[in-house]
Amino acid sequence: MALSGYLKERWIAEFMPALPTILIVTTLALVLAQFRFISRLRGAYELGNLSFYLFFCAVGAMINIKMAIILSPILFLYVLVIMVIHMVTVYGVGRLLRLDIRVLTIASAAAKTGPPSVIALANVHGWKHLVLPGVAMGLLGYDVGNYLGFAAAYLMKALLVP
Repeated sequence: MALSGYLKERWIAEFMPALPTILIVTTLALVLAQFRFISRLRGAYELGNLSFYLFFCAVGAMINIKMAIILSPILFLYVLVIMVIHMVTVYGVGRLLRLDIRVLTIASAAAKTGPPSVIALANVHGWKHLVLPGVAMGLLGYDVGNYLGFAAAYLMKALLVP
């Protein structure tokens, strides 16, 4: 399985050598999603959820436990500061604009952790009508984040490397 995935990535990289593989995969997924027959495939929702869980398992399996323990106090403080700024911004601006707290909560979950947590959060609270918009915003964040992340990286490389 790993060798097969590696060969596919190498083929894509050779076919389009100027782009990182994740951008090619993201672009292909966005293009394929525009076809009606793709959205009508049975089991697409379940397969998507399974893919998210496998992704999280793969990321977790690659963690360096020793470095995580050494860096955990610094990382905890960093995440705490980011989360406080996020919460104050989202709920503060939301209150000023008189937005629904449920919508703000789903949007916040989509921004922080993506579609899997949106599904869980909406189901726990019975906000079924917010599942689809929340998942859509989480996926949009992934998609836009991929392109903007690489754009920022290439910009930094151009600015910092002579």
